[in-house]
Amino acid sequence: NAALVQINSYNYRYPGALESQRYSGIMSYLESNYTSAQTIWARGTLAALLPVYTKHDSLNVDHAQFYLAGREYFIKKLFLEYTLRNILPKDIQSIVQKERSIVSSELFGIYYREKYGDDDRILDEVLFEIAAKYKDFYELSYGEIFKDLNIELVVWDKNKEADFMYEHIPVLRKIYGAANEFIVY
Repeated sequence: NAALVQINSYNYRYPGALESQRYSGIMSYLESNYTSAQTIWARGTLAALLPVYTKHDSLNVDHAQFYLAGREYFIKKLFLEYTLRNILPKDIQSIVQKERSIVSSELFGIYYREKYGDDDRILDEVLFEIAAKYKDFYELSYGEIFKDLNIELVVWDKNKEADFMYEHIPVLRKIYGAANEFIVY
């Protein structure tokens, strides 16, 4: 029985493990070229792997809401994500309503899930309050945002994030491009 469980587990996890190998080149580049820890903006799997396989920090990891940082920091991180997705201030209220479970877990961790049994149970008043802050954030330049969040590098996974157009952000300068897959700014 144990052998069957192990075989099934291996077969289930193998594609993900194989996919993760594509990040080895960018991890090697970051480790060899940055001797001190950098704060890196990345998304998805890349963001999750950066603090595991390098000395660098990634503020956009799924479990970041458990870090010892103030709520305002997490609101800014969420707002940067919305800004990069080109969410306009006029649309933010409908977006936070639609993505209420994401907003809840990003900003409050497991609070609403534990208190009410579901991340979607975040109070509407809280969502209105968050949305009201977005207009001021949206008016900031990327330079101001990156400085405020202490973002030193941006690593773009062009294959996984084709919809994010970092090359159009004036403050970013391309430092490295790996096989047209990863771009470091």
